[in-house]
Amino acid sequence: MSVVIWIVALVALFFIAKAWFRGHEEDHGATADILPPPKGEALETLIWPVVGETQMNDDHTSRQEAIAKCAEGMPVQVKFIPGGPGGVDSARVITEFGEIGNLRKDAIEKLHQLKKHHQKVDAYIRDLEGGDEHGRIRSATLQVYVYKD
Repeated sequence: MSVVIWIVALVALFFIAKAWFRGHEEDHGATADILPPPKGEALETLIWPVVGETQMNDDHTSRQEAIAKCAEGMPVQVKFIPGGPGGVDSARVITEFGEIGNLRKDAIEKLHQLKKHHQKVDAYIRDLEGGDEHGRIRSATLQVYVYKD
């Protein structure tokens, strides 16, 4: 009798785990549904992390405070700056609350190529993390849509 109970319990556990994994996979892509391409079908969709969120801006404002005011789905401006300090290209991520960081080198190179081929990008905050009562660093990830200019 106890063997039958164990078999039934294992089968039930299997189906519960299967349902949980299926639901978890569906949740993983849920953020993409929050941010549909605003101008019709995009040529390409990219995910770019924002870096330098802990640094202060040139005007001595806090990037952390600006990120704290942001929300997922909020549009941002990506300002490409060719040949900045030391001849290195840079890209600043700017919200209505101020600059929140920069893009990594690989994203800057991709942005340079897009501009070179006359393609336009629209960027939105995809994910915001951190900033709890324990003082964790706030960070952001962008969802970027590429369009023909």
